[in-house]
Amino acid sequence: MTNLIVEYSLIFSTYTALFLFFALSGRSLILLTSYIFTKQFKIPNEIFDTRSSVFYPIFGYFIVGNLLVIFNFFIPLNSPIIILGFGILIIVNLINFDLKKLKPSLDLQKIVFHFLIPLILLVSTFDLNFHYDAAFYHLNHQNWLRESNIVIGMVNIFWPYGIGSINEYVSAIFWGKTSLVNIHYLSIIFLNVFFNFLFFHVRKTKYTPYTFPSVFILLFAILDNFGFDGGRNGFLYIQELGKQDLQVSTLVILSSLIICNWIVKNQFDLIEVVLITYIILLSFQLKIGGITPAFLLIYFFIYSFRNNLLNIRNFLYSSLPAGFFLIIWTIKSYLISGCFVFPVNTTCINNFSWYRDGSTKFIEEYTSQTSLAFQSYFADPQENIFTWFNYFFYQNEPFSSFYRSYYSNFFVSLCILFLFKKIFTTKKENYRIKEIVAYVFASLLFLIMFGPIPRYTSGILTLSAALVGFNVLGFKKELNINIYYFVFLFALALVPRLNSYVSAIENQNIALPDPRFEWNYDENKLNDFWISPIGTDICWINLYCTSEVGGKILITDQFYKVVNRVID
Repeated sequence: MTNLIVEYSLIFSTYTALFLFFALSGRSLILLTSYIFTKQFKIPNEIFDTRSSVFYPIFGYFIVGNLLVIFNFFIPLNSPIIILGFGILIIVNLINFDLKKLKPSLDLQKIVFHFLIPLILLVSTFDLNFHYDAAFYHLNHQNWLRESNIVIGMVNIFWPYGIGSINEYVSAIFWGKTSLVNIHYLSIIFLNVFFNFLFFHVRKTKYTPYTFPSVFILLFAILDNFGFDGGRNGFLYIQELGKQDLQVSTLVILSSLIICNWIVKNQFDLIEVVLITYIILLSFQLKIGGITPAFLLIYFFIYSFRNNLLNIRNFLYSSLPAGFFLIIWTIKSYLISGCFVFPVNTTCINNFSWYRDGSTKFIEEYTSQTSLAFQSYFADPQENIFTWFNYFFYQNEPFSSFYRSYYSNFFVSLCILFLFKKIFTTKKENYRIKEIVAYVFASLLFLIMFGPIPRYTSGILTLSAALVGFNVLGFKKELNINIYYFVFLFALALVPRLNSYVSAIENQNIALPDPRFEWNYDENKLNDFWISPIGTDICWINLYCTSEVGGKILITDQFYKVVNRVID
């Protein structure tokens, strides 16, 4: 037990330091944004009807990631200059520093936010493995970012490098000397923020716009543990190390709820509009599929113009900061892949000598097929929605069995939530729900077209559960606050898998090998520099390893490396 306490203390302290870093970075971004738009360095008490500090780490992740993208145009991400840059960013917090607020104080909310929630979520660290895609391309891409400034035509080394999620940039600076476990903590930070948001709203003595959506999310989380094949209904879950779907799902849920609330109440704050553009841009930068809340934001802007809630000048003004980072991001994508949005073939408009005509089209079709997207069937006149449905749910075993149980559990859970709502709650009248329902269906259609596998859909499915409670006025019989606490704690405790608790007690150590030292594979020498793995398609961490073996890779080694792949 002593080993467990020591190991857990180390895990918790490291995680807390990372959380604090992103929180302070996010607070600095809000201060700077406030100054740009109000000429005051001021933090509002609440953002999005929620305690402002709840969202600090998300904004911190946004500004840290985007600054790293900018830095990487000039320097590798293992450069000591990076530390100096973020030191300056955090110092911004001292501008309105108030010593009086440093008085130590503890209340239930702080204990839950900063101790209880992370303490439970970090149990997942004891039963942690690498995701297949981490070995396939994520880790090696991060290695390139650490060792070199931006590589033009990087897609020619290995096509997944063209995707270039912002998660790669943030992960690249947190490699430990003997372990990569810090990358796991980046996902836990988002889940921590999500449960902070839920707790803030379920414990309020006065109902907020998000009280009942939060209650229904917690009920949905509990139902996630029951059902066909042992459960799984679409609620957020902790992934293996290396994937960013959890972060995307969290942002999809939070940003969609916020915009839905604006649409319902017909009012918003201009600073909050700026901040929501940060969140949605981050969601897109993490994964292209995270773009769905942007559709709702566009509708909100159109609605605001028509109802004179927002004019063109304020719209353009509020979009400038996120627009700046989007331009930098697009330039980065264009230089490494030849496409403004990779791997969307129609955005690959260039005359780069290193760009291989037709390569992106092939990759677009390949990723569509591996995601089981309907668009790959839609393009074939001999196929239709029924052939896609049949393959997805019945012919693609063993995955089809999981997909059937997963989506069946979702619909059963949703029915239970509607029944609970009908029996125990009262509804708001004259509630604008049509636009919200239309958004959910449009998002589901988007996912069907571009990739409906479960890890892509948890955001919109959990959001659907939240929206069941969006027009709830109250419970028919008021509940004791302790019931809210019990439901919250029960839902939270069930997020880590049972195996994680067992591993913590039995092993009392992080059983995560370091692929820089512990993974080996037979190598096929391609030329003097490049090798490919034999009997597998994963390179783990080796700059000059690629699983794409066609042609010869040539690198022009200048300030900006340029990669060509010459096909014999």
